[in-house]
Amino acid sequence: MKDKYLRETRMVDFSNPAIQNLIQNMKWKEMGEFERIKAIYNYVRDDVLFGYNIDDGISASKVLADGYGQCNTKGTLFMALLRACNIPCRVHGFTIDKRLQKGAMTGFVYRNAPKSIFHSWVEINFENQWYELEAFILDKTYIKKLQEQNSECTGAFCGYGVAVKDFRNLIIEFDRNNTYIQSEGINRDFGVYDCPDELLKEHHQEISAFKAFAYRHIGRHLMNRNVGRLENDSFKLLELKLNLEGNMADKIQNAYETSKNIYDDVLTQGNIFSKLYIKLFWSGTDDNDIARKVLAYVPDDFSGNLLDVPVGTAVFTENKWSSLKNAHITCLDYSIDMLDQARKRLGSHAHIKCIQRKRYWQRLP
Repeated sequence: MKDKYLRETRMVDFSNPAIQNLIQNMKWKEMGEFERIKAIYNYVRDDVLFGYNIDDGISASKVLADGYGQCNTKGTLFMALLRACNIPCRVHGFTIDKRLQKGAMTGFVYRNAPKSIFHSWVEINFENQWYELEAFILDKTYIKKLQEQNSECTGAFCGYGVAVKDFRNLIIEFDRNNTYIQSEGINRDFGVYDCPDELLKEHHQEISAFKAFAYRHIGRHLMNRNVGRLENDSFKLLELKLNLEGNMADKIQNAYETSKNIYDDVLTQGNIFSKLYIKLFWSGTDDNDIARKVLAYVPDDFSGNLLDVPVGTAVFTENKWSSLKNAHITCLDYSIDMLDQARKRLGSHAHIKCIQRKRYWQRLP
């Protein structure tokens, strides 16, 4: 019976080297069974931050590489780590009311989200008993900040990824007990499945192709921005983690690659479509005005050393930097494509250098 709850699948890809290296470094296999479960649970809850990935069907190794996830994706990683450490587990599928996501979802994204959102938790078999574990979804830093911002709430709470009866006394620690954080928002039960691959074959988020595209490329980024506002300290740690792993350059390069034909136009609101996009999804934020105000702090006769990190495409700084003939300006960015655009704008000026750096603390030439 236990074999099917320990097997590897496309999504539960625990043979992946990154997952195996993590397990070895954390020494989980050297622990007793209870301590092993608790350590893996705490890792997934607190070291993998709350955030929205590109798709529910991504593999555990992709979730680990992202460094963040939500109920379904963090659950996939949780199962991979458990099974790799010989802990039988399964997945339980549901839908939850979208009101649970209000706050993480706002404005246009919330209004256009489906009423019921696909959800799951992980169940483990320990000491011949099944335990329902859901509270790995939200890291403790996020929960603490949420409780601080809603200090007047002493009873039930629904929003920002939480749906509980008692907001002040959450059951989020595993000590041979079930843990919950969104269970009060459940409105449909799909039952248990051996693995997330099989669950997603029968049930998944019901959404139109247009809305799926909008979520992947716009909605989830806005949701992560809302989460990041609440949990800014943790997201700074996530950014540092990605820097240290050396893959941030690739992430930014790939992100720019998908939008480079419209990137500058959207930032500067160069046409009516860009203006409409900014109004709908960014509350009408005028980056041109922000750039003017920031650049005004640099004196027109500045003659010292100036470091622009990250320079991007220099769409906002071209005129200012070009005019500072007596300054020595170094422009850094992760993305070589962005730097190519910056060089086209700034490359003819002897007082400006554009340099790619995958880690900003590398020594400059």
